[in-house]
Amino acid sequence: MQWADFLANEAATNSLSPEQTAAFVERLKAENSGKSEAKLARELNIGAAALKKRMTDVYDKFAQSYLELANSESRGKLEKLRACLTAKYNGGQNSQPTIKEIHQNIPPAVPFEKFVGREAELQNLHQQLQTSQQVAIVAVAGMGGVGKTELATQYAKQHLQNYQGGVCWLSAQGIDVGIQILRFAQLKFNRIAPDDWELADRLRYCWQNWQQGEVLLVFDDVTDYKKQVQPYLPPESPRFKVLLTTRLGFDKTLPQLPLGVLKPLAAMKLLKSLVDRERLKSEPWVAREICKSLGYLPLALELVGRYLDTMPDLSLEILLKRL
Repeated sequence: MQWADFLANEAATNSLSPEQTAAFVERLKAENSGKSEAKLARELNIGAAALKKRMTDVYDKFAQSYLELANSESRGKLEKLRACLTAKYNGGQNSQPTIKEIHQNIPPAVPFEKFVGREAELQNLHQQLQTSQQVAIVAVAGMGGVGKTELATQYAKQHLQNYQGGVCWLSAQGIDVGIQILRFAQLKFNRIAPDDWELADRLRYCWQNWQQGEVLLVFDDVTDYKKQVQPYLPPESPRFKVLLTTRLGFDKTLPQLPLGVLKPLAAMKLLKSLVDRERLKSEPWVAREICKSLGYLPLALELVGRYLDTMPDLSLEILLKRL
């Protein structure tokens, strides 16, 4: 496990909020060890006081597991936390027990710090899944590019420790969903139902023998709930949670999280995470107009941001004219 992934797991285990997680991960990254708090705050696009407050909350949460943090001066807490986590990461004698492997097939996601403007949606999604067995992330007005799949991916990664029974990612537009479930169970748990059984019986065998713990099933890009999801759902049980992404509005009996475009400030924050900050400062009005012309769509902003990153000499004004 890479250090960044380990930090992400520790953040989820200690129930850090998305804002606390971003501050914690960036502060503890090896390459940031020599950076000042003020510089790191600027990179996170927050004030130094806000960063300090978030890290204080982080120390308080970790103090429940590491008593040395509770009894130390504020100035030494960062290094003590780093030492505790490094010992745990390296399997040290005095560390906490290592985290058991959680089986998952979550697709790649952008780094926490580059996933901006959706903090409230992440919290709402987690709350909905704690009270409902199924939740759908629905695009407002059927719009593509608003980040439905990325929101589901970020949620699955940031809350991985909540799902000790695994996270099974299923593409509704791929091969038969039932076959995808069988393959996951075979590869991750070595659960193999006889080939001569009907698909429904083989799935029932998988559900009955699924690894213990809460489970998250993600059905991505659903266009027909009755055909792509309903036949493959596990038996009703509080431990099975189902998350869907779709451009379509489902029956209102299914809890939904509507997802629209980003707000203007969040769109600028996303662009700043992709493009050199000084470059945007030199043409601030143009940068805002670029966000507006792209309709504040996360996917469009990401594509344009990456394009600008490969064209360091291209002015924002010329890019806006091209758009």
